[in-house]
Order: sequence, then C-alpha cells, then structure tokens
Amino acid sequence: MAILLIAMAAAGAVTTWKRNADWIDEATFLRATVERNPRATLLWNRLALLLTRENRLDEAEKYYRQALKASPDYAWPQLDENTACTLCYTSGTTGNPK
Repeated sequence: MAILLIAMAAAGAVTTWKRNADWIDEATFLRATVERNPRATLLWNRLALLLTRENRLDEAEKYYRQALKASPDYAWPQLDENTACTLCYTSGTTGNPK
C-alpha cells in the first residue's frame, strides 16, 4: 500500500512539474489549456481578449474566431457598457469568499 501511495505521489509531482511550464504568463497558460481542451469557448475568448488588450489584433481575431467555432451554439450575452458586474472568488486555501 505504501508503494502505491509513493508511486501516486511521484506521478502527481511529475505532472505538476510539467504543468508549471504553462504558467509562465497568462497567454502561455491559456494556449496550453485550449490545446488540451479545444471546446473551451470561454478560454479561447479570454485569450483573444488578452491579445486585444496588447493590441495584437490579427492574432486576437484568430482566437475570437476559434471561440465561435469551438461552440457555435453558445449564447453570448448581449450587454451594454452600463451593465453592472460583480466578481466573487475564494482563496485557494480556505474557500471563504473574499
């Protein structure tokens, strides 16, 4: 049983170590994630938004189109710029809202 637990811990450590390379910056993380999950519409959109903010519009357009292609039936919300917005999140340790 101990050998199995050690093997599982080692496998998890190797996987984590490999995935750390994806966390260099947000764009690298998003590209790696959508490669693994090409139907992740919101992540394609997030990557396009990030590139738009960096004024890399040609590249951003490619990712916006990929977002549409990944989920053509996704109901994109129609909001104007005066619509209120909130964001709720939790810490990774306690789970308590911030």
